Amino acid sequence: MEIGTSMRSVMVALALLAGAGVPARASCLDEIGADRSAVLVEQCLAASPATHPPCNALNACEMILGEITRGCAMMSPADGPPAFCKPYLAGATFVPRAPVVAHPGFDCAKAATPVEQAICANTGLADADRHMTEAFAKRLKASPDAAALRQDQRAFLQDRAGCAAAEPGHPEDERSRLVGGCIYDLTAARLDELAATADAAWLVFAEGKPADRTCSLRFGHDGSDAVEIERHAGDPPMLRFTEFVFRLGPLLKATDQAGFDVDGSFFPAIVTIPSESDGLPTIAAAVEDAGALLHALSTGRVLRVKRNGKVIFRAPLASFAAADAQTRRDCGLPAGRG
Repeated sequence: MEIGTSMRSVMVALALLAGAGVPARASCLDEIGADRSAVLVEQCLAASPATHPPCNALNACEMILGEITRGCAMMSPADGPPAFCKPYLAGATFVPRAPVVAHPGFDCAKAATPVEQAICANTGLADADRHMTEAFAKRLKASPDAAALRQDQRAFLQDRAGCAAAEPGHPEDERSRLVGGCIYDLTAARLDELAATADAAWLVFAEGKPADRTCSLRFGHDGSDAVEIERHAGDPPMLRFTEFVFRLGPLLKATDQAGFDVDGSFFPAIVTIPSESDGLPTIAAAVEDAGALLHALSTGRVLRVKRNGKVIFRAPLASFAAADAQTRRDCGLPAGRG
């Protein structure tokens, strides 16, 4: 189901920083403050055609403005340039954000929590929430167990409410991106679950010849964050969460406390941040926990991936046992634990 706005546009609108390195000259953050520099960074990310643009509040405002102007100048009318392009091309040095008109699945006039306020401040998050709420209402009408469905929805909302929690080791300038990315990912996944799309099921993959085959289970959109369990004959199973890194860089840090939670049972895990050319950031379960974790998955209701106590990924487990049995058959492994 379409959510109404791409992950790309949502993350661009939420990002405050991209890239690294502190320039010698005064930063834009120091020049014009956090709020106005954040606006310039968002506009720079929206306009720049570069893979690694200088859209960083630690750079000088002059550099960020130059990149905005360059990107806007490269766009034709057919490209649908952002509304801020025209005043910047005419010489403006700052164009305020356009007013946000958000329509989530609740009344923004009554938004009381930090997560609700964040949703109301971003049209992409609001669209995702509205579609998710509509899917819940539709599913509720057809559900033979409305009480259980409401309980599941309350659990989801509780997980999402935690998105606003501060995370140690992450600078304040990353907060908007951390909160917004968490809200979007959980809401989009819940929408898939309620709509019963193919993305809300565990998928089975098998590669190689029967005698040396690698079999895996995967939950998550193609080209986005995902949980995967990989099996190879003679080796213990490997369970990992992979963060799909967008152009803004990883949210995971090597110092993060992370792990897997199955209905309240927590399994600590190891965070690995490779160099840019060596793969994607992962959260991997300890080998010695693999058997117990797999058993919990086969009997549990929801797998939660946590970073610093915050739920950043949810996977319903209704289809896990059947998919796990299929991977065992594909790899010629015995049924049972591990």
